[in-house]
Amino acid sequence: MSRQNEAEWNEAKRRCRLTDEEVRMAKDLGFQPKSLIKNIPSRSQHWKAPVNEWVRSLHEQKFGSRAPASAAPPAGTSSVAQQGEERRNAEDPWPDRPEIADLARSTWMPTLREMNLTSIVTNHPTKPISRSKTG
Repeated sequence: MSRQNEAEWNEAKRRCRLTDEEVRMAKDLGFQPKSLIKNIPSRSQHWKAPVNEWVRSLHEQKFGSRAPASAAPPAGTSSVAQQGEERRNAEDPWPDRPEIADLARSTWMPTLREMNLTSIVTNHPTKPISRSKTG
């Protein structure tokens, strides 16, 4: 392995907080260091798993759970599913799906009758289109 490539893997290991085992898994999956760094979740991406958990889950999906017991995630981390359950509000589990009634009649959009435009829409005079040849 060249020095530059080794330096890139060390940088990805540092920035993604990967262990040696997770770096090996990423290499087995065919990742490049740059692609791991690009997948570091930003603060606004709460839905995105940290790179080390992501690599572990992809490795398990592709190769099965052949990882040794010593390669288990650190005790302080939890799985992505558990984190999602903690973030979800038990009273309103689907905040991004509003009720249909809210969509049908919202307060910011008045009806035609409220705008008094029904007469304009129904009694709009139409002007016949005249087509003349020029040339």
